[in-house]
Amino acid sequence: MPLTVLSLRVPRESENTPEQTAQLLASLAKAATRPGFFPNLFGHQPVYLSLEVTLVDGQIVFTIVFPPHLSTFVQSQMLATYPDVVMAPIPDYLSSWPDHPAVKLSLIRQAFASYFPLRDYADYKEVDPMLPLLGVLSKAGTDDKILIQFVLSPPARNIQKNAYSYLHPKSSLGPDGKPQKVPPPEGKKLIEDKLSQPLVGVSIRFATTKPELLHDLHGAVSVLNRPDGNSLIPSRLLPWYPRRLWRAVVSRTPFSSLTVPPATLNVMELSSLWHLPGVYTKLPNVAWSVSSSLVEAPDSLPVFKKDSVNADTNFFASTVYRNQPATFGIKKG
Repeated sequence: MPLTVLSLRVPRESENTPEQTAQLLASLAKAATRPGFFPNLFGHQPVYLSLEVTLVDGQIVFTIVFPPHLSTFVQSQMLATYPDVVMAPIPDYLSSWPDHPAVKLSLIRQAFASYFPLRDYADYKEVDPMLPLLGVLSKAGTDDKILIQFVLSPPARNIQKNAYSYLHPKSSLGPDGKPQKVPPPEGKKLIEDKLSQPLVGVSIRFATTKPELLHDLHGAVSVLNRPDGNSLIPSRLLPWYPRRLWRAVVSRTPFSSLTVPPATLNVMELSSLWHLPGVYTKLPNVAWSVSSSLVEAPDSLPVFKKDSVNADTNFFASTVYRNQPATFGIKKG
């Protein structure tokens, strides 16, 4: 399936917050679909979206990858959340990566049942919880390739049921006849708070050409680990998994395995892991847009139009005009 790769840039002074992104993710998650057996039998294709951060020409670039038919929906949602965002389609950077096994991969999973919560941005005060991940990219070499990828899919159907069974056991004895542990009131509230937010299935993957960078990424993502809740840890990959996982990374599809199901996060947890940078992102090599204080281009800006007569204009420069790359110039007298 062809995919659109959209780069996302905001000004350095942008005051974006993870709270904004949480609202965006709640909308984007609704577009991800996984048809059942019979719809799939009749040709209904699953729809996934991928939120990514990577290095392109030594710069940290934020992107979203999706099927072309979602272009209008995705761009409108992005603009509603980030009014100063500059969006532009770019070539798929993974097409220039070496193939497996030159690429080292990691698949991140939840250490415990998916209804146990992680930390999120509410646990941090004026500190961006995504900074440790971005810090790994900012210190990578110019020849290093590195990708942080979150593929969105519908959440697990049984998470609410499993959480209810855990919070409200029918018997004081477990299947083995031993007394069941009853979660303390504060533990119950943590789970209930997580499930009160919109949920989304997330396949979390790291890819790099330098093995030691994987170790750094594992340490960076652990900042959201919660001693009284859940943790994000690397999965143990069976010998035949890496090649399949690389195909899933390139195609932006979830990695399906009985031993490693996709994580289920709420939008607050996910927005702590992926959101656009802003005034608190004090790191080098981030790909920013120009300052939003600049004057907007006039509505009558002469731009090159395909399949139109352009002989009356001298074209001399390029810019992003109405969120599209455009060549502009001056009308001849």
